Amino acid sequence: MTMRHLRLLRAPEMSTSSECETSRSAPPVDRVERAYLDHQEWVFYMAMRYGAADRAWAEDVTQDVFICLLRQYQRGIVIDNVRAWLHRTTTNRCLTRLRRERFLDAPPIRFLLGTRAKQPATPEELGIVEEDLRAVARILAEASPKERACFYLHYIDHLSMREIGEMLGLSKGYVCKLVQAVEARIRQTQAKDGSE
Repeated sequence: MTMRHLRLLRAPEMSTSSECETSRSAPPVDRVERAYLDHQEWVFYMAMRYGAADRAWAEDVTQDVFICLLRQYQRGIVIDNVRAWLHRTTTNRCLTRLRRERFLDAPPIRFLLGTRAKQPATPEELGIVEEDLRAVARILAEASPKERACFYLHYIDHLSMREIGEMLGLSKGYVCKLVQAVEARIRQTQAKDGSE
């Protein structure tokens, strides 16, 4: 697997809070519009990951997140770091929605509501999973929890080494070492597969 493949898994870059936070005196709609323009694509990709690549599901979550942001601004609540707020709110909305769907899919609840179980996706709908991605999944499954967390936060959530270190209470250098260890194993697998 090449690093190019890993970049395809990566969410689009988010602007820093100073770039997207307009004047606090600006109307709430203008501030939400600015945040939407800066972060909508990133929030959508994050929701796509939680929603198992269900585009409609991710669009609903993205809409909910920005409506919630508008309500916060309309109440006069000051959000110092829009990026962190969007990350936290998107995660919470996705997890809440997944819990609700799991509850509604329980057989007793389906019986009470008179609904049917969802039909499993066909192989055509699921698509074909590339061997490269399976190899990465195996490597990540064998990685330590710290390595796995740092790798996901860097390549999937697009956080810098410094941000990951602050979040996990680790030094930037140690985070870099953990990410590079996983990258090295991926390169080794790629080299081994290429020589066979």
